[in-house]
Amino acid sequence: MKKVMMILILLLAVFGFSWSGHDALTYLIVSQYEEVFDKYVEITPYTYADVDTREYNPAIEGFYDYLGEPYLPKEDLDLYSAVFPNPKPVDDKAPMWQILSVYSYEPDLGMDKGLELKGIETLLGDSQGLRHMEYRMLFFIRVGEVTDVVQYFSDLAEIAYSRGDHYWAYRFMGRAIHYLEDVGQPFHTFPAPFFELLKLPFNMDKWLAIFANYHFAYDFYGGYLIWGQYEPLLMALEEVPARIVRNPKQAAVDLRKYSREKLNPVYYELKHVMGNELEKPQAVWLGKEYFDDLHEAGKTSKLDNLSVEILRETASYVKGYINYMLNRFAAIDSES
Repeated sequence: MKKVMMILILLLAVFGFSWSGHDALTYLIVSQYEEVFDKYVEITPYTYADVDTREYNPAIEGFYDYLGEPYLPKEDLDLYSAVFPNPKPVDDKAPMWQILSVYSYEPDLGMDKGLELKGIETLLGDSQGLRHMEYRMLFFIRVGEVTDVVQYFSDLAEIAYSRGDHYWAYRFMGRAIHYLEDVGQPFHTFPAPFFELLKLPFNMDKWLAIFANYHFAYDFYGGYLIWGQYEPLLMALEEVPARIVRNPKQAAVDLRKYSREKLNPVYYELKHVMGNELEKPQAVWLGKEYFDDLHEAGKTSKLDNLSVEILRETASYVKGYINYMLNRFAAIDSES
């Protein structure tokens, strides 16, 4: 059992990325709440050290302000296409849709890296995967804490709102949306189909690299569809109804269960379409030109359908989460 746990932690260490295009995905969802999120709020400094007990990357002093600034990591630049404007704040104010969209990308910009790891967690080597993924096996083995993090930042958002600080309420909420979207990525729920993992002991280095290639390829392929504003995806995001969300963590747990069931079909469709590239014993980075060629050759229809279905379900939970938080904020207003 200890060996299984160590293998899962080692796999978690390899996979530090998440869906590309969090910002655009969030924008495409929140833009459907035009009247709600068009309101401008004042940008305020971070003043939550008394309640924000989570550690952050010590290399980041405070938190950067990304509104009106470039923020994408270099690995996403090849896929990126502007889906929404990111203007500089005017008179230290910004619209809530911009805050939610931009800061739904923030957790991928280094805040979860470089943290002290203890005990068996030291096998990770890097802390980001621990917060962005969650592997479960045999019901009692759990590696990763992403469902907890969704709840954590939702609680902080409510605290900020109760203090009258709408900027940090929505910035914390944007972070929570990021982690909720992460559990919609099947490779954030388990590294590969179980029977594929049985290959690990025969050549650990080779198969760690291959499983990482599958994970990263699907991260980037999601971004390719989102930033590329793939028409069936846009329609799905617009039409999908909101889930009923009663608490943020349970929403994340439920979405994680759904996306875990999609891991095998996604993995084997990636293998069918891109296996010649992905099953190499070294890191492989697939970009827009490669995905364009596959699309033009008509090879991605099944993968596209799967991806639209998964992102549609993810959007349903995000919409439900937004409705939940708006109701919580309204309750705070009514009590004040």
